Amino acid sequence: MPENAHPTGHWDRKSAEEILDLRQALPRRFGKTMLPVTHDPKTAAPAAVVLPLGKGVLVEAYP
Repeated sequence: MPENAHPTGHWDRKSAEEILDLRQALPRRFGKTMLPVTHDPKTAAPAAVVLPLGKGVLVEAYP
């Protein structure tokens, strides 16, 4: 695990930006789908589709 990584998934600002950039670039580059899971709306915002869950059940889907 990198020194700046925390088991809870919290990253320093620079690392977080790099990870978010990769999250968008890699699926385009390799033609694959990526399914990130997060509690942070800012992290989910760039996604083409967001599937929020409430108590483990799909609440709504929106692009």
